[in-house]
Amino acid sequence: RASAGRLVDQLQEQLGGQFENAHFADIRSFYWWEGQVQNEIEVRLTVDSTAPFADLRAAIEKVHPYEVPMIVGAAPTGNPIATRGPADQYLMGTADLNETTVDLAHHIAKELVQVRYAGCVQVEAIQGSEDQHRITLKTTKGMRAYILREFGGLPLHWTSLRGNQAYLDWLTKAVEISHGEL
Repeated sequence: RASAGRLVDQLQEQLGGQFENAHFADIRSFYWWEGQVQNEIEVRLTVDSTAPFADLRAAIEKVHPYEVPMIVGAAPTGNPIATRGPADQYLMGTADLNETTVDLAHHIAKELVQVRYAGCVQVEAIQGSEDQHRITLKTTKGMRAYILREFGGLPLHWTSLRGNQAYLDWLTKAVEISHGEL
């Protein structure tokens, strides 16, 4: 949390009046890195800002401590000019799991990454509950069909994503299944 707080301080300084608010969530992240599933406790930072996404992304990239930070936001929809290109190539799926232990939520998250359907899956408790958890996954449009087929019981809500190029490139590779793995 201290690192996230420093990042917020630096963003407030860089963005001035365009910075509105910051929200912190304690999460456990499962992600594909260096050929295997990683499992880390992290703090997710969500920023409310009137700054254009490109400016916000650039400001975060300057100060973020990770080699490949995840800087994502909902892709614009409804405007033909804004949605030119791969507007729905990258997706975020979110599902609330009720009456589920944290161990089961972690197992689902790890499996989604292990089979390479998602590059990253985050698990968080909902309002401090012991049996309600939210999973948030990042994947590509091509993997959505696999997730729906194999994990169809998850009540996923899908959102198209945009993000920093380094993260999107990483995500594409993280969900790439080689022919030897099929």
